[in-house]
Amino acid sequence: MEANKPRRQQLVAVKGQMKPHIFAVIRLSWYRKGKLYTVEEMNVENGTDETPEAVIMLIKEALKSGADVTMQTACKPQDLGIE
Repeated sequence: MEANKPRRQQLVAVKGQMKPHIFAVIRLSWYRKGKLYTVEEMNVENGTDETPEAVIMLIKEALKSGADVTMQTACKPQDLGIE
């Protein structure tokens, strides 16, 4: 019997039109035993110059914790360091 391979997390980031006060919409998809368990979605409001850094930290932690991340933002993903 072949051992279960760990799931590889996915990151999808696209530029899209956002309301002026919204920096990004982020969806986290959480898995348990290889199957979708729950989905969380949040709006990140434009706040300070540190908002982009906070979004990147959120994405990194979610990926480390095993979630898939889908994000739409008004800026280019490359501007956030996402390629």
